Amino acid sequence: MESARRGIVHLVIILASGILPAVLIQFSHKEPVHRYYHIRNFRYGKDPHVIRCNRGDTLHLTFSSDDTGHSFWPNE
Repeated sequence: MESARRGIVHLVIILASGILPAVLIQFSHKEPVHRYYHIRNFRYGKDPHVIRCNRGDTLHLTFSSDDTGHSFWPNE
């Protein structure tokens, strides 16, 4: 009897730890937006070097180079 009660308590804890964050995230989630970034390449760097966005956002990227041709390799 005690082990069945303990199993139910563990199940409730596991479900609450998974469901509660999922429900809270739904209420705090922001609507997707269009974000426009101009990335300027120069010797030994890029500006901005970090782009932050939310899942679902649409990114519009443009590039320019101050000196010579550069390549763009996103981190995976």
